Amino acid sequence: MRASLPLLLLAVLAAGCGKNKDQSFEQGMELLCGSTASLPSTMSRSEKANAIAKAADAKVTNKEVRDLASSLATLEGDQKVDALRAAAARAKIDHCGLLELWVESPMARSLRIICEAPDKVSPGADPSSRAQELADYIQSNVSDPDAIKLMQELAVEEPQLRGAHLLSVAKANGIEYCPLADMK
Repeated sequence: MRASLPLLLLAVLAAGCGKNKDQSFEQGMELLCGSTASLPSTMSRSEKANAIAKAADAKVTNKEVRDLASSLATLEGDQKVDALRAAAARAKIDHCGLLELWVESPMARSLRIICEAPDKVSPGADPSSRAQELADYIQSNVSDPDAIKLMQELAVEEPQLRGAHLLSVAKANGIEYCPLADMK
């Protein structure tokens, strides 16, 4: 009888350990949300998001969270952000690093508008009229004070330096391609 008691105890402990290995929705969401604090500051936003996604893929075992992660890949922009925000709120997560990487700052949103401005105005106008159309388009669509200040700085900067300056600020805000920076 004594020999069977340790075996019974081991069986109970093993059964308990298996149950503890089941990952809760909250635990899975913690992993999916990730933490940007431990990632190098030299990484771009997209590189950080990819690093978090790879780590989560390796560590998340909760089926519901894995299904959510798969569905996020099919969503765009605000839909993706809203779905992740709702899941993080359900898991009572206040700080979701992945969500923060996906949400564009007002400056980044404004820079996207500025950078894409050449695609929004007619290409056939003479250079002077086109420049005015670009300025009017940007002025009517950009309200972020930092972006407005940047445009004021660019207006008085040497023409040969403007593109590099705009591209540098755009890249610092996660925008890799800026057609306006390429314009001569």
